[in-house]
Amino acid sequence: LVYSVHEYPNDASNVTGFDLPWFSDPIFPNNLRGLWNQNFGFIVQQDIAPVFIGEFGTSLADPKDYQWLATWSSYMDGEFSQKGVSDLSSNKKGLSWAYWSVSAGDDCAVGHPGGDCLKKNFGGIMQNDWTTLNQMKLSILTSLQALPTHAPTAAPPRFTDYLSTMGSQIVDKSNQPVRLTGINW
Repeated sequence: LVYSVHEYPNDASNVTGFDLPWFSDPIFPNNLRGLWNQNFGFIVQQDIAPVFIGEFGTSLADPKDYQWLATWSSYMDGEFSQKGVSDLSSNKKGLSWAYWSVSAGDDCAVGHPGGDCLKKNFGGIMQNDWTTLNQMKLSILTSLQALPTHAPTAAPPRFTDYLSTMGSQIVDKSNQPVRLTGINW
């Protein structure tokens, strides 16, 4: 069992109309880790199961989104408290994740559950010309990426062929923790 979480910053509330009061809390962004720990972080911290961040992204349209992204990035690396260092033991990896999305920042999210065409995306990795990568976002994501530990195989692997779970970690066949990273298409 792997739990999947979707996490978005303040600019997402401006698009969806959902009220996200933690972004107006006077102690923002210092309140975020407590919310994340309460809602899903405990699953990793108590070694219950792995948590995969199925979606996160930002258009960086709101100044608070920069603070959110810095806090979120360190959280995914295992800084569950506010000590400035990872709370994970040396044999554990940070949270696995997939960024939302490849698309350009002003792309319309086709098939959104609300049925409406959103006026802006939650922050794709492409510039609006669809050929240029957003270098600032790419730099942030690169710092979070896991590096491959072996050469790719000819056939695409299935999760269960090479990976399993052990407590709160995704592990390879030799029970070594791995961190999966990528970008949603």
